[in-house]
Amino acid sequence: MTEIANQTQHDFWNGRAGEQWVAGHTRLDAMLRPIGLAAIAQAAPRGGEKILDVGCGGGETILQLAQHAAPDGRITGIDLSAPLLALARQRSAQAAVPVDLLQGDVQTHPLPDAQFDLLFSRFGVMFFADPVAAFRNLRRSLKPRGRLAFACWRRLDDNPWMKLPREVVLRHVPPPLSPEPGAPGMLAFADPDRVRGILDAAGFRDAAFKPLDSQVLLGDGAPLDQVVEGLAKEGPTAALIADLPRDRRAALFADLHSALAAHVTSAGVTLGAGSWIVSARAA
Repeated sequence: MTEIANQTQHDFWNGRAGEQWVAGHTRLDAMLRPIGLAAIAQAAPRGGEKILDVGCGGGETILQLAQHAAPDGRITGIDLSAPLLALARQRSAQAAVPVDLLQGDVQTHPLPDAQFDLLFSRFGVMFFADPVAAFRNLRRSLKPRGRLAFACWRRLDDNPWMKLPREVVLRHVPPPLSPEPGAPGMLAFADPDRVRGILDAAGFRDAAFKPLDSQVLLGDGAPLDQVVEGLAKEGPTAALIADLPRDRRAALFADLHSALAAHVTSAGVTLGAGSWIVSARAA
Protein backbone atom coordinates (compact mmCIF):
# COMPACT_ATOMS: atom_id res chain seq x y z
CA MET A 1 0.00 0.00 0.00
CA THR A 2 1.41 3.37 -1.03
CA GLU A 3 0.80 6.75 0.60
CA ILE A 4 -2.86 7.43 1.37
CA ALA A 5 -4.08 10.95 0.57
CA ASN A 6 -7.65 10.33 1.71
CA GLN A 7 -7.45 8.48 5.01
CA THR A 8 -11.15 8.98 5.72
CA GLN A 9 -12.21 7.10 2.59
CA HIS A 10 -9.52 4.46 3.16
CA ASP A 11 -10.82 3.74 6.66
CA PHE A 12 -14.44 3.79 5.49
CA TRP A 13 -13.98 1.28 2.66
CA ASN A 14 -11.67 -0.99 4.65
CA GLY A 15 -14.07 -1.12 7.57
CA ARG A 16 -17.74 -1.87 7.92
CA ALA A 17 -18.73 -0.26 4.60
CA GLY A 18 -16.41 -2.51 2.61
CA GLU A 19 -17.61 -5.61 4.44
CA GLN A 20 -21.26 -4.66 3.91
CA TRP A 21 -20.70 -4.06 0.21
CA VAL A 22 -19.08 -7.49 -0.12
CA ALA A 23 -22.00 -9.10 1.71
CA GLY A 24 -24.55 -7.31 -0.48
CA HIS A 25 -22.63 -7.15 -3.74
CA THR A 26 -25.19 -9.20 -5.69
CA ARG A 27 -27.96 -6.69 -4.91
CA LEU A 28 -25.76 -3.62 -5.31
CA ASP A 29 -24.28 -4.75 -8.61
CA ALA A 30 -27.75 -5.50 -9.95
CA MET A 31 -28.86 -1.98 -9.02
CA LEU A 32 -25.90 -0.28 -10.72
CA ARG A 33 -25.49 -2.66 -13.66
CA PRO A 34 -27.57 -0.81 -16.29
CA ILE A 35 -25.72 2.45 -15.62
CA GLY A 36 -22.34 0.74 -15.68
CA LEU A 37 -23.14 -0.93 -18.97
CA ALA A 38 -24.19 2.42 -20.44
CA ALA A 39 -20.83 3.85 -19.39
CA ILE A 40 -18.99 0.91 -20.92
CA ALA A 41 -20.90 1.41 -24.17
CA GLN A 42 -19.78 5.05 -24.16
CA ALA A 43 -16.19 3.99 -23.46
CA ALA A 44 -16.26 1.55 -26.41
CA PRO A 45 -13.48 -0.78 -25.18
CA ARG A 46 -11.86 -2.80 -27.93
CA GLY A 47 -10.01 -6.07 -28.21
CA GLY A 48 -6.37 -5.89 -27.23
CA GLU A 49 -6.69 -2.71 -25.17
CA LYS A 50 -5.12 -2.15 -21.78
CA ILE A 51 -7.79 -0.77 -19.45
CA LEU A 52 -7.62 0.66 -15.94
CA ASP A 53 -10.81 0.23 -13.88
CA VAL A 54 -10.72 3.02 -11.27
CA GLY A 55 -12.49 2.15 -8.04
CA CYS A 56 -13.10 -1.33 -9.40
CA GLY A 57 -14.81 -2.52 -6.23
CA GLY A 58 -15.89 -6.15 -6.22
CA GLY A 59 -14.95 -6.72 -9.83
CA GLU A 60 -18.16 -6.77 -11.84
CA THR A 61 -16.99 -4.07 -14.25
CA ILE A 62 -13.63 -5.83 -14.57
CA LEU A 63 -15.43 -8.88 -15.91
CA GLN A 64 -17.56 -6.78 -18.25
CA LEU A 65 -14.58 -4.83 -19.60
CA ALA A 66 -12.61 -8.04 -20.06
CA GLN A 67 -15.25 -9.39 -22.45
CA HIS A 68 -14.60 -6.44 -24.75
CA ALA A 69 -10.81 -6.47 -24.40
CA ALA A 70 -10.45 -10.22 -25.09
CA PRO A 71 -8.51 -12.05 -26.21
CA ASP A 72 -5.32 -10.00 -26.00
CA GLY A 73 -6.31 -7.09 -23.78
CA ARG A 74 -5.51 -6.68 -20.11
CA ILE A 75 -7.56 -5.19 -17.28
CA THR A 76 -6.02 -3.54 -14.22
CA GLY A 77 -8.24 -2.65 -11.28
CA ILE A 78 -7.38 -0.22 -8.49
CA ASP A 79 -9.34 0.35 -5.30
CA LEU A 80 -8.76 1.47 -1.71
CA SER A 81 -10.73 -1.42 -0.23
CA ALA A 82 -8.99 -4.67 0.64
CA PRO A 83 -12.31 -6.53 1.21
CA LEU A 84 -13.64 -5.49 -2.20
CA LEU A 85 -10.37 -6.35 -3.95
CA ALA A 86 -10.47 -9.79 -2.36
CA LEU A 87 -13.93 -10.27 -3.86
CA ALA A 88 -12.73 -8.99 -7.24
CA ARG A 89 -9.81 -11.42 -7.13
CA GLN A 90 -12.13 -14.32 -6.34
CA ARG A 91 -14.62 -13.47 -9.07
CA SER A 92 -11.90 -12.93 -11.69
CA ALA A 93 -10.32 -16.27 -10.84
CA GLN A 94 -13.67 -18.06 -11.08
CA ALA A 95 -14.26 -16.52 -14.51
CA ALA A 96 -10.67 -17.26 -15.60
CA VAL A 97 -10.13 -13.57 -16.38
CA PRO A 98 -6.50 -12.41 -16.09
CA VAL A 99 -6.39 -9.16 -14.13
CA ASP A 100 -3.92 -7.04 -12.19
CA LEU A 101 -5.37 -5.72 -8.93
CA LEU A 102 -3.85 -2.80 -7.05
CA GLN A 103 -4.76 -1.54 -3.60
CA GLY A 104 -4.01 2.15 -3.51
CA ASP A 105 -5.12 5.76 -3.49
CA VAL A 106 -5.39 6.93 -7.10
CA GLN A 107 -4.17 10.38 -6.07
CA THR A 108 -0.79 9.06 -4.93
CA HIS A 109 -0.35 5.55 -6.32
CA PRO A 110 2.62 5.26 -8.73
CA LEU A 111 0.72 4.27 -11.85
CA PRO A 112 2.85 3.42 -14.89
CA ASP A 113 3.34 6.18 -17.45
CA ALA A 114 1.49 6.00 -20.80
CA GLN A 115 0.28 2.46 -20.13
CA PHE A 116 -3.48 2.40 -20.69
CA ASP A 117 -5.72 2.88 -23.71
CA LEU A 118 -8.79 3.49 -21.57
CA LEU A 119 -9.54 4.73 -18.06
CA PHE A 120 -12.96 3.61 -16.84
CA SER A 121 -14.97 3.96 -13.65
CA ARG A 122 -18.45 3.12 -12.44
CA PHE A 123 -19.08 5.54 -9.58
CA GLY A 124 -15.50 5.35 -8.35
CA VAL A 125 -14.13 8.83 -9.01
CA MET A 126 -16.22 11.09 -6.74
CA PHE A 127 -14.29 10.36 -3.55
CA PHE A 128 -10.85 11.85 -4.25
CA ALA A 129 -9.46 14.24 -1.61
CA ASP A 130 -7.83 16.27 -4.42
CA PRO A 131 -9.58 15.37 -7.68
CA VAL A 132 -7.24 17.43 -9.88
CA ALA A 133 -4.21 15.62 -8.47
CA ALA A 134 -5.94 12.25 -8.86
CA PHE A 135 -6.92 12.89 -12.47
CA ARG A 136 -3.45 14.21 -13.28
CA ASN A 137 -2.04 10.95 -12.01
CA LEU A 138 -4.56 9.05 -14.12
CA ARG A 139 -3.75 11.21 -17.13
CA ARG A 140 -0.06 10.32 -16.86
CA SER A 141 -0.98 6.66 -17.04
CA LEU A 142 -2.93 7.16 -20.27
CA LYS A 143 -1.46 6.71 -23.73
CA PRO A 144 -1.31 9.83 -25.95
CA ARG A 145 -4.56 8.93 -27.73
CA GLY A 146 -6.15 7.35 -24.70
CA ARG A 147 -9.73 7.79 -23.53
CA LEU A 148 -11.57 8.37 -20.28
CA ALA A 149 -15.14 7.35 -19.47
CA PHE A 150 -16.96 7.18 -16.16
CA ALA A 151 -20.37 7.27 -14.53
CA CYS A 152 -21.17 9.65 -11.68
CA TRP A 153 -24.36 10.75 -9.98
CA ARG A 154 -26.18 13.99 -10.80
CA ARG A 155 -27.95 16.17 -8.21
CA LEU A 156 -29.94 14.78 -5.30
CA ASP A 157 -33.14 16.07 -6.91
CA ASP A 158 -32.36 13.92 -9.96
CA ASN A 159 -32.06 10.81 -7.79
CA PRO A 160 -35.30 9.86 -6.03
CA TRP A 161 -33.69 6.55 -5.00
CA MET A 162 -31.45 8.62 -2.69
CA LYS A 163 -33.75 11.55 -1.95
CA LEU A 164 -36.93 9.76 -0.90
CA PRO A 165 -35.38 7.49 1.77
CA ARG A 166 -33.25 10.39 3.00
CA GLU A 167 -36.29 12.64 3.47
CA VAL A 168 -38.04 9.93 5.47
CA VAL A 169 -35.00 9.23 7.64
CA LEU A 170 -34.52 12.93 8.41
CA ARG A 171 -37.96 12.98 10.03
CA HIS A 172 -36.48 10.73 12.72
CA VAL A 173 -32.84 11.82 13.10
CA PRO A 174 -31.07 15.19 13.23
CA PRO A 175 -29.77 16.34 9.83
CA PRO A 176 -26.05 15.76 9.32
CA LEU A 177 -23.66 18.64 8.86
CA SER A 178 -23.66 19.89 5.29
CA PRO A 179 -20.42 18.90 3.51
CA GLU A 180 -18.08 21.51 2.15
CA PRO A 181 -18.74 22.28 -1.54
CA GLY A 182 -16.94 19.69 -3.63
CA ALA A 183 -16.15 17.47 -0.64
CA PRO A 184 -15.63 13.79 -1.51
CA GLY A 185 -18.91 11.93 -1.68
CA MET A 186 -21.55 10.41 -3.90
CA LEU A 187 -22.73 13.78 -5.28
CA ALA A 188 -19.33 15.47 -5.53
CA PHE A 189 -19.39 15.34 -9.35
CA ALA A 190 -22.99 16.44 -9.83
CA ASP A 191 -21.98 19.83 -11.32
CA PRO A 192 -20.67 19.33 -14.86
CA ASP A 193 -18.96 22.73 -14.91
CA ARG A 194 -16.91 21.77 -11.88
CA VAL A 195 -16.03 18.39 -13.33
CA ARG A 196 -15.06 19.93 -16.66
CA GLY A 197 -12.74 22.30 -14.82
CA ILE A 198 -11.13 19.38 -12.97
CA LEU A 199 -10.59 17.42 -16.17
CA ASP A 200 -9.22 20.43 -18.04
CA ALA A 201 -6.78 21.18 -15.22
CA ALA A 202 -5.67 17.55 -15.18
CA GLY A 203 -4.81 17.48 -18.89
CA PHE A 204 -7.94 16.06 -20.51
CA ARG A 205 -9.92 17.67 -23.31
CA ASP A 206 -13.23 17.38 -25.13
CA ALA A 207 -15.10 16.48 -21.95
CA ALA A 208 -18.69 15.52 -22.75
CA PHE A 209 -21.56 14.90 -20.32
CA LYS A 210 -24.39 12.63 -21.36
CA PRO A 211 -27.33 12.62 -18.93
CA LEU A 212 -28.77 9.22 -18.23
CA ASP A 213 -32.18 8.91 -16.59
CA SER A 214 -32.91 5.38 -15.47
CA GLN A 215 -34.67 3.28 -12.89
CA VAL A 216 -32.84 1.44 -10.15
CA LEU A 217 -34.16 -1.71 -8.53
CA LEU A 218 -33.61 -1.60 -4.78
CA GLY A 219 -32.78 -4.90 -3.15
CA ASP A 220 -32.53 -6.80 -6.44
CA GLY A 221 -36.29 -7.44 -6.50
CA ALA A 222 -36.62 -8.41 -2.85
CA PRO A 223 -39.95 -7.89 -1.04
CA LEU A 224 -40.60 -4.43 0.36
CA ASP A 225 -39.92 -5.45 3.97
CA GLN A 226 -36.47 -6.70 3.03
CA VAL A 227 -35.72 -3.56 1.03
CA VAL A 228 -36.57 -1.40 4.04
CA GLU A 229 -34.30 -3.49 6.26
CA GLY A 230 -31.55 -3.25 3.66
CA LEU A 231 -31.67 0.55 3.64
CA ALA A 232 -30.58 0.46 7.29
CA LYS A 233 -27.50 -1.57 6.39
CA GLU A 234 -26.43 -0.36 2.94
CA GLY A 235 -26.53 2.78 0.87
CA PRO A 236 -26.52 6.49 1.64
CA THR A 237 -29.10 6.36 4.45
CA ALA A 238 -27.36 3.65 6.47
CA ALA A 239 -24.94 6.06 8.16
CA LEU A 240 -27.83 8.31 9.23
CA ILE A 241 -29.64 5.39 10.84
CA ALA A 242 -26.61 3.76 12.45
CA ASP A 243 -26.92 5.52 15.83
CA LEU A 244 -30.71 5.54 16.06
CA PRO A 245 -31.83 3.69 19.21
CA ARG A 246 -33.52 0.39 18.55
CA ASP A 247 -36.77 1.47 20.20
CA ARG A 248 -37.12 4.29 17.65
CA ARG A 249 -36.38 2.22 14.58
CA ALA A 250 -39.83 0.66 14.32
CA ALA A 251 -41.43 4.03 13.58
CA LEU A 252 -38.75 4.86 11.02
CA PHE A 253 -39.14 1.52 9.26
CA ALA A 254 -42.90 1.98 9.18
CA ASP A 255 -42.48 5.38 7.52
CA LEU A 256 -40.01 3.97 4.98
CA HIS A 257 -42.37 1.11 4.23
CA SER A 258 -45.24 3.53 3.60
CA ALA A 259 -43.15 5.86 1.42
CA LEU A 260 -41.73 3.08 -0.74
CA ALA A 261 -44.99 1.13 -1.11
CA ALA A 262 -46.05 3.45 -3.94
CA HIS A 263 -42.95 2.40 -5.87
CA VAL A 264 -43.42 -1.36 -5.81
CA THR A 265 -43.61 -2.80 -9.32
CA SER A 266 -43.80 -6.31 -10.66
CA ALA A 267 -39.99 -6.35 -10.58
CA GLY A 268 -39.67 -4.97 -7.06
CA VAL A 269 -39.08 -1.56 -5.47
CA THR A 270 -38.07 0.76 -8.32
CA LEU A 271 -37.06 4.43 -8.12
CA GLY A 272 -35.60 6.95 -10.52
CA ALA A 273 -31.89 7.66 -10.84
CA GLY A 274 -30.00 10.40 -12.63
CA SER A 275 -26.37 10.04 -13.63
CA TRP A 276 -23.80 11.54 -15.97
CA ILE A 277 -21.88 9.41 -18.44
CA VAL A 278 -18.71 11.46 -18.83
CA SER A 279 -16.16 11.01 -21.58
CA ALA A 280 -12.93 12.80 -22.43
CA ARG A 281 -9.57 12.13 -24.03
CA ALA A 282 -5.95 12.84 -23.40
CA ALA A 283 -4.91 16.38 -24.26
